[in-house]
Amino acid sequence: MKPGSLEAIASRPDQAGLVRSLSLPLAVLFGLGVTIGAGIYVLIGATARRAGMHTPIAFLLAALVMAPTAASFAEFSSRMPVSAGEAAYVGAVAAWGILQSVLIASAMTVIEVAGLVAVVFIGFEGLANIAEEVKDPKRNLPRAILLTLVVSTFFYIIVVWIALISVP
Repeated sequence: MKPGSLEAIASRPDQAGLVRSLSLPLAVLFGLGVTIGAGIYVLIGATARRAGMHTPIAFLLAALVMAPTAASFAEFSSRMPVSAGEAAYVGAVAAWGILQSVLIASAMTVIEVAGLVAVVFIGFEGLANIAEEVKDPKRNLPRAILLTLVVSTFFYIIVVWIALISVP
């Protein structure tokens, strides 16, 4: 095993690990907590001013733009379920995967507003930092990351829709 390789980072037999006590629902709740923030309230007005009644579609498009990045984090978190996973990924090979997903996202043609709104989905990558505390991380972390993206998209669209129909 080469130092710094995926196997070396993931195994670390000489170091004491954290207790794997977080189930899939708890990991998803953590992911929602770090993803849904002030952006749900701050960006609605700016987005609605530009997109009008199409604002929920802008949030959906933003989620689709973020999906390749979420898929990258899901893959790497299952390969290297260690605490502070984001740093481990960059230290190993994740820079390539993130760059690839950014290039794919940049190549997609979406309306300008979706790019503005994409920032509200930043946060799901925080799940990588608790990888060592999640039960069955190879199975649960990818699911938690993708469920966080789907559920937060649902909440964003509902809140945006309610805001749009509430304001004349």
